[in-house]
Amino acid sequence: MLPGAAIVAFLVAVVAGSLYFLGANRAAPVAASAPPPLAAQRFSIVVLPFANLSGDRAQDYLADALTDELTTDLARLPDTFVIARNTAFTYKGKLGRQNHRKDLGVRYVLEG
Repeated sequence: MLPGAAIVAFLVAVVAGSLYFLGANRAAPVAASAPPPLAAQRFSIVVLPFANLSGDRAQDYLADALTDELTTDLARLPDTFVIARNTAFTYKGKLGRQNHRKDLGVRYVLEG
């Protein structure tokens, strides 16, 4: 009967030690306050699609290409948050850049 009791005691010690170890390595709880928005942490910008002032609809590709290239170049800068090209193009032809800035959560809006 002694070997059975020793095995049970050993298993209880292993389980208790495991629970203590897992509890001690648990991450500290996060504070209730939310972190500042991403725009407040670093430079943030959206490049709105450039307008085609030529009047020729066939030249829209040039304005779109300039917007795309500028977005890509800005995104390569360190510590810069740039709204993606696809998201920015959803605002093509819409007015009210202050609303766009608030909707997208960025500090700066570049339009042309």
